[in-house]
Amino acid sequence: MWSLLFVAAQAETLVVEVAGCQTTQGQVVGDLFDKADGYPMDAEQARARATATVTGGRATLRFEGLAAGTYALSVWHDENTNGKVDLKWFVLPAEALGASNAAKGRMGPPSFEDAAFPVTGAETRHAITVQYL
Repeated sequence: MWSLLFVAAQAETLVVEVAGCQTTQGQVVGDLFDKADGYPMDAEQARARATATVTGGRATLRFEGLAAGTYALSVWHDENTNGKVDLKWFVLPAEALGASNAAKGRMGPPSFEDAAFPVTGAETRHAITVQYL
């Protein structure tokens, strides 16, 4: 007689502490990517999105139900809660931005590879400080 053993994949949780917000207006938005396609600008390519209110210059984002793997995160302080990064002079971000691993780009956004980090275990914690340009 055959017996089948089904093992459910454990759902992982990512908790991201975001610091550096200069006001309590709006919210912090985080887009989590599991591949380089679209990172960090194309939210439609993101695996998940989380939002959180700002208190004392900080916010906590939670991503639940993730598979263990490699991810990269982009966050911004969406002060006017319009769901997008506003630009000044058509090219520079008008709102504070941050990336996992404090990754920075040269003449553009950071790469997925520079921002990538592992999510393993029941809960992974990560910290990001947003920067204003």
